Amino acid sequence: MSDNTLLAEAINFPDAPATVLLRASDLAAIIQEVQSLREIVKEHEMRLDKHGEYIRELRFREEPKPGPKQKDRGEILKALLVANQGKMLEKDARRKMHLSETVFSKLLSRMKDSVEVQAFHSNRRMNLLVLRASKG
Repeated sequence: MSDNTLLAEAINFPDAPATVLLRASDLAAIIQEVQSLREIVKEHEMRLDKHGEYIRELRFREEPKPGPKQKDRGEILKALLVANQGKMLEKDARRKMHLSETVFSKLLSRMKDSVEVQAFHSNRRMNLLVLRASKG
């Protein structure tokens, strides 16, 4: 018989008496198995803790502050909007600034407090950038 079968036989007592006599080797095998299972459980608990920390970091991650390049681009966009009476088509502003759609989209997402994006009234597929009034 294998060790697992002996261990299962040693553990499973259908009509267990109050006192059980075991061979020392069987008892040692049971104790060794329990100790190895404890170590495995501890490893899994540590992994779960690490995963929990990682999930919290992802869930509550703060947006990084804009870098100097993005700040400059934001100032340029504000200046463009001011020069055009506070309104301009998104496509035209992006072309004048020579930015790709993704870079310009990231810039607009950072500037939600000062630039509003609206659908253009005559063509809803185009977006209109509107400079918001400064608070203060």
